[in-house]
Amino acid sequence: NNFVKIFYIENTFTMTEKQINICKNSLEELKVLHLENQHFYTPVDVYYKLSGDQLKKWALLSCNDHNCEPFEQDIQDARILRRSKKCPECLSIIQSGNNRIPISELNARIRNSKNSVIRDKQIVIRYEDHLHNDKNSIVLVKCNLFGHHKNLYPQTAVSVGKNNICPECAKTREYKKKAGENFVEKINNILIEKNSSFSFFGSIDRNDKSIIFYELICKNCGCSEWEREKYVSSVKCKVCHPNDTIGESKVIEYLNFLKLTFKKQKKFPGMKNEMELKCDFFILKLNLIIEYDGHQHYYPVDYFKGFKNFKKTIKCDWIKNRYALKNNINILRIPFKEYDNMEILIDNAIAKINNQERSFKNYYNFLNVYRINYISLIVNKRMRLKKILLENKSKPYFLSDLHKKIYQQIKIS
Repeated sequence: NNFVKIFYIENTFTMTEKQINICKNSLEELKVLHLENQHFYTPVDVYYKLSGDQLKKWALLSCNDHNCEPFEQDIQDARILRRSKKCPECLSIIQSGNNRIPISELNARIRNSKNSVIRDKQIVIRYEDHLHNDKNSIVLVKCNLFGHHKNLYPQTAVSVGKNNICPECAKTREYKKKAGENFVEKINNILIEKNSSFSFFGSIDRNDKSIIFYELICKNCGCSEWEREKYVSSVKCKVCHPNDTIGESKVIEYLNFLKLTFKKQKKFPGMKNEMELKCDFFILKLNLIIEYDGHQHYYPVDYFKGFKNFKKTIKCDWIKNRYALKNNINILRIPFKEYDNMEILIDNAIAKINNQERSFKNYYNFLNVYRINYISLIVNKRMRLKKILLENKSKPYFLSDLHKKIYQQIKIS
């Protein structure tokens, strides 16, 4: 406090009321940064001061590591810089020739840091080759995040383990809002519960749209897959399964377990949209098509080019459905929501076919095996058309082929 009083006496510049209010707001901003542990110093005061012919705004700061007197720093540096290079006490330690801290001790400081982002993400590699103030006081630190780990960044040895984070991390994400270890724990829990094919060791990155991706390591081949959180539970290794989704991989695994011969990506003559369409699996012995329908079959997904591709997917599914019905081919659609019950659906379909139940050929029961899931978009469109045509009453309109068949049977009888 004595220092502050002396300082104000030395600062002969008299601030206006507007400048005083601006300084108060700046001081509050620094205090918020300090309370959020995003700032290395404790803010004491903010004021305007003449610097040559210019009027500059300065911050009076107190270093948290020493009982030294507060020191001045340019307000912009005070907001941005987190290193202690301008604290007189820190500089005196840095400049001490007998204070080169061993690398092992610096890494121990990181491991014991109260800041989880530093504790989980940083490692000191070596001291910088050139001298700083005639002494080797700067170390090169590596951030473990993918994309950041290639470039080492300098840091004063005495500040290691404190609030200094990787410059790239500071640009891309505010770690204080979501701590890094929360991501690690969350992704590992998803893998344990839903996708045991991968391991996750904490590598996280963002693309140019600031979407977070996680590096997953295949337990089988050791290759990595970068994926968003929403797809972590269903991602599959592109090396082990170059052309299969995780659902298709499970179908293959179960059909092999049943020792059934099947053909993947089966084409049928005349089944096409703009190009020939392929069915996921065809079992000739059972005359059975199996289709695994992922998220993109039920609603637009950005990963699959959004709404435009969604409409195309709907049309292709409809063409396959109609083709199977017209050509008396059994078809089983497995929705992604039934992933865990996939084996039961396949067993039930095979049982009906093997038992040669006549009802299986009946369209009513065919729907049960078919596992049709009308998409709301189609239903809404058909309902609107039905309303228009029913008002006209010039000819019957059917919400589905099932309604049409019922109508025809009633008409015949």
